[in-house]
Amino acid sequence: MSQPEVQIPGSPVVPAMVDGSTTIQFSCHKGIGCWNACCANIDISLTPYDVLRLKRRLNLSAAEFLKQYTVPYELEKDGIAGVKFRPIENGTACQFMRPEGCSVYEDRPTACRYYPVALLSMRKQDEYVDRDSFALVEEPHCKGHLEPRKLTIDEYRAEQGVVEYDELARGWRQLILKKKSSGPSIGKPSLKSRQLFFMACYDLDTGQLRWSYETQGRLLRLLEAGPNILGVEASPGHVELLDAQTGQVLLRVPPEWVGQRLVDAAVSDGVACVLGQSASDKNLLAAFRLDTGERMWGHPSLGEVKIHPFPGWLTDSPHLMYLMVKHERAAEYRLITLDKRTGRKAGPDWRIRLPGQASTGPWLQWYPGRVVISNGESWWVYSTERWQEEAGAL
Repeated sequence: MSQPEVQIPGSPVVPAMVDGSTTIQFSCHKGIGCWNACCANIDISLTPYDVLRLKRRLNLSAAEFLKQYTVPYELEKDGIAGVKFRPIENGTACQFMRPEGCSVYEDRPTACRYYPVALLSMRKQDEYVDRDSFALVEEPHCKGHLEPRKLTIDEYRAEQGVVEYDELARGWRQLILKKKSSGPSIGKPSLKSRQLFFMACYDLDTGQLRWSYETQGRLLRLLEAGPNILGVEASPGHVELLDAQTGQVLLRVPPEWVGQRLVDAAVSDGVACVLGQSASDKNLLAAFRLDTGERMWGHPSLGEVKIHPFPGWLTDSPHLMYLMVKHERAAEYRLITLDKRTGRKAGPDWRIRLPGQASTGPWLQWYPGRVVISNGESWWVYSTERWQEEAGAL
């Protein structure tokens, strides 16, 4: 029995994969017979870097650019989403097409720079790297292939400024290839996953990666050490303070002042105070200048005293810091006032007795005119004067 003949539509892509050393014959310039023909009927996908360049060129937010100039589409069925150029209303032409050519030519997308070359990125299912090759696109309307100019694909890519675009879009392409090479085995991504992918790729004003930090080991702790300052403990004894806006390392704390683990860190008035815990459960306390990293003072062992950090223990008051401590043999807590420049006592100690059974160490916070104290289960709010009267100076 004969098989029915199936007519497969022709493709403009020449069915041969080539590398960058392959020579092509092509030139596009104003005055050629097909000028603007490719821009009159567009199907142009955009990479995240394309969106970034164009939104900056047009002085728009990412959200404004996406709404005005793009339409979403599926990069694969039931999978991850991408965006394409939105053509003119009730037409197929690019919104940036002008009689003299492209109005955003210096920031034109990757696909426009590549034409008539197609980038083919592939990853085999059992491989961890992607492989790039190229193909040639020959469409009936294009007269550029008849122009008497020859050059290699690598030369053409350099001429069109596409090398930078490829490098900055590589991570995005690798993520897509990883998803596609996994096949149906990983299933359909959840709606939240697809929304997160789209936000991270294209919502460049709120989802943009500002910086990254590579830990020296397993991340043990991340804390807020001060306004726009992060404390990172990446492995026992390895603690750094970072600028939360830029990721710049502001201070590397010497391991001997961290001990076995970081208890807390706080920054105020250019002074960074670090509280660590030694292998023998003793507290370590030291202060460093944030601008130079110089250690100002340090208490290598505070004996049987247990320090309980609380919000605001390193105050913005001139030179003051407060420590909530409990002697292991005592039934009460004491609030100690220190000069953060020297580490020496700068005022009286205050006795703190909390009613009931405390589930955690006491938590204390100063506010204008009042003090809030908690034992982990109940809260007490005092006026500053009343609290000082009831606590009493020791």
